[in-house]
Amino acid sequence: MGTTARVIDLNEDRLPLYDDSETGDWQAVWQPISAKLESADGFVFVSPEWDGMFSVGLHNMFHYSGQLLAHKPVMLVSVSSGIGGVYPLAQLRMAGPKNRHYVVTPENLRISDVGNVLVDGQIVQEGVRERANYSLRVLIEYAKALAVVRSSGVIDFVKFKNGV
Repeated sequence: MGTTARVIDLNEDRLPLYDDSETGDWQAVWQPISAKLESADGFVFVSPEWDGMFSVGLHNMFHYSGQLLAHKPVMLVSVSSGIGGVYPLAQLRMAGPKNRHYVVTPENLRISDVGNVLVDGQIVQEGVRERANYSLRVLIEYAKALAVVRSSGVIDFVKFKNGV
């Protein structure tokens, strides 16, 4: 069984600021994104660190996503131009799983000093590349395991929609 990756670039496919009303033109932008989320077995969330926080675009997408991320594994990646990058990892571990029910894998990736780590879209530091490949292999195994959970019939979003 092969693995296929699809990219959702929230900088290019900008969702309007979430509004839970039924009006607006957000459906045209949201529909292709939601289709990718629904069909995926797992995710890699990549967020720049902006002012010590994870991406507002990613946070906004969580509001739209409902249960599309539920019981699917997530590998977290934060990117910083300086020595930072830890805050987005911590915030994404806290903010998303509660009501989105995604499962954060124990392996994540922090890319500090990104200008010297990524060159022409390639990871040039061997240790970072090894960690990325290892973390992706772990994500794939979590995706296989959590597919069983999602198909088990045990999940009840009618009675237990929100986390505690």
